[in-house]
Amino acid sequence: MEKEKYGFNITEEEEMEIVNGYQAGLGGYKLAKKFMVSCLFIYLILEEKGIPRRTLAEANQRALTKEQEQEVVEKYQKMMSSLKLAKEFGVTSSTIIETLKRNGIP
Repeated sequence: MEKEKYGFNITEEEEMEIVNGYQAGLGGYKLAKKFMVSCLFIYLILEEKGIPRRTLAEANQRALTKEQEQEVVEKYQKMMSSLKLAKEFGVTSSTIIETLKRNGIP
């Protein structure tokens, strides 16, 4: 059953998808994009369900696969900004910068 919550219409099933997705490693940005809601809404749902938010360090650890890291490096070398890369991959710009450093890009 759909109900309005924080100005968005969402079902209990969608709320559980958000929780399960977050616990599986998806970030708030990716979940917000998937459900066409704000990041704040995602974090309010998680808080309401008692799901602790990941720290920045935890988020950075699991943020990108090796294949994604390689793609980040390639796109950065083709002059894509770290902010655009962060948005594309649904991570913070800090994650992009750390990824570049790990891959020998100053």
